[in-house]
Amino acid sequence: MMNFKDIAVPDSTLNAFERHISSGTFPHATLLTGTDEKNLQAVALFLASALVCGEKDAPCGHCTNCLKSEKNVHPDIKTVSPREKRKSVNMEECREMIMDSYVLPNEAERKVYIITSAQTLDEKVQNAMLKILEEPPQYVYFILLCTNPSAMLGTVMSRVSVFTAGNGNDAEDETARGIALNIVDALMKINEIDLIRATVPLDRDRQLVKKTMESFKGFVNASLRARQGIGEDETDMASRFTVEELMNLNSCADEIIAACDRNANEKLLITLISASFRRAIGG
Repeated sequence: MMNFKDIAVPDSTLNAFERHISSGTFPHATLLTGTDEKNLQAVALFLASALVCGEKDAPCGHCTNCLKSEKNVHPDIKTVSPREKRKSVNMEECREMIMDSYVLPNEAERKVYIITSAQTLDEKVQNAMLKILEEPPQYVYFILLCTNPSAMLGTVMSRVSVFTAGNGNDAEDETARGIALNIVDALMKINEIDLIRATVPLDRDRQLVKKTMESFKGFVNASLRARQGIGEDETDMASRFTVEELMNLNSCADEIIAACDRNANEKLLITLISASFRRAIGG
């Protein structure tokens, strides 16, 4: 069985996974993002194995739960995918999953639902999941796999912890994360010069802009959850900005991601980041 060092994720994500699994604080609702769907599924199955393992150093690779997980036959690890060649999980399948989540685990102390291609879920299905994502049974964990976080409703994003599995280019993912943190720092200081400096590395790189905004949204959503008493706030934005300001920042990031998808001019994107973020916090 794989160990933590074997899964293909950026170092920051790997460290977070190890910390949460070892401390028993893994989030009950997680959105795992990346461009490689096969890698997302491999990472999700590894996390599910760790969650159902009953040993201290999970996943131990030796207990009954681990052995069944490795063979993909564990009854408490369920993959929720579209049936009958549909492109997306429909409302009926969503309701079946929700009802099943209230049934106690068969063999392990926990049960895990891996929801594939979450970016294809329509608005009604996403809305139907809100309550169970926010208040799941204590033994249930949801892992949503998503290749396009901007397709998810803001109300869903505020209820999940977001981790990136990257796209096979860890250096690029870490660069985007670092730029996002610099943007956060400039916003916390309400320093326009620092904000301009933070966006300089994004010049003429539309893909990096998009990745940076996705990382930024992850920090904002973590702060929104922290204001609700859920999870950690890595950036401390929860104590600096109001809920309305955080939601405004999220909307601005969504606007910039959409502009990237429209192949907007790179110079315009940089200007948009600086202007819209300052406006979002009343700066």
